[in-house]
Amino acid sequence: MYRRNFATRVAHVTPVLSDFKRFLDRFGAASSWFETVGWKPRPIATVGRHLVGMVIGQRLFCVPSQLPEAKPGKIHEPDPNTKEFFELLVDGLVVVGRKLAVELPVWVDAYEFDREHDALGQKAVLLEEVSKLEAEIDAFKRFKWILIYDGDDLVDAVRYVLETGFGFAVEAAEEFREDLKILGEDGKPLVFAEVKGTTRGVKREHVNQADSHRERAGLVPTFPSILIMNTSIKNARSLEEKDEPVAAEQIEHAKRHNVLILRTLDLLKLLALHKRGTVTRGEVQRLLSTGSGWLKVTDRGWELLAS
Repeated sequence: MYRRNFATRVAHVTPVLSDFKRFLDRFGAASSWFETVGWKPRPIATVGRHLVGMVIGQRLFCVPSQLPEAKPGKIHEPDPNTKEFFELLVDGLVVVGRKLAVELPVWVDAYEFDREHDALGQKAVLLEEVSKLEAEIDAFKRFKWILIYDGDDLVDAVRYVLETGFGFAVEAAEEFREDLKILGEDGKPLVFAEVKGTTRGVKREHVNQADSHRERAGLVPTFPSILIMNTSIKNARSLEEKDEPVAAEQIEHAKRHNVLILRTLDLLKLLALHKRGTVTRGEVQRLLSTGSGWLKVTDRGWELLAS
């Protein structure tokens, strides 16, 4: 058995054993996955086609989870999250443990009825289809990480959207994590991107940083530059609250400095239009490399605002 690491922690895992579903929906997370050779454990959870949780034998359980964080100053009373963590986990363990205790031995279960054999075959085909659909769904969920992350995680999430979603080649600077370059087919930079997260909206200093970082990268002021901002990270409680418009003065400031502002919500909606076939990758490349101001994107189209 081998353990492989994901590039970043995956916040959503897919329950395979329904008895652990309530626990995994609340606390499931995985930083690594397992590869087994020559034997098949009973799966508990997956991420796409990767096994991240399993039962080995009847006594060993590997359950992918994120531990609840302790709250300072609350030592005199139980943390509600910790209490829920262990209650849901034990519920799953007890139910599965009881089932394992009454399972047929392997040598007995080796005998199969004809119809049982056919049913197992159909089940395998359906599980394969479900696995493919879950992998597709997980990919779409990963695109949405750009709406919640900040810092290096946000940069990685944006890069994933640009590379996997749109099919762009992207170059990331080792020393300046917030800087990305979208490359053309010849491998040369086409667009410079600055990625930022904020609990509020787009501010003047964000535009200034995008402009100065472009200069730091050795690019001329006329080189296409986009500022990708994840706004209202902690304040938004719905998509409506997340959809906070960019202020007119910031749009004008970006226009003067040849910077194109995209909120991560705009980038996600632009990807949805691309997946729908409304806009091609070439058209997206043209939008990112020729505009300045704010690229406002809706579910039906886009509008380039200069003020």
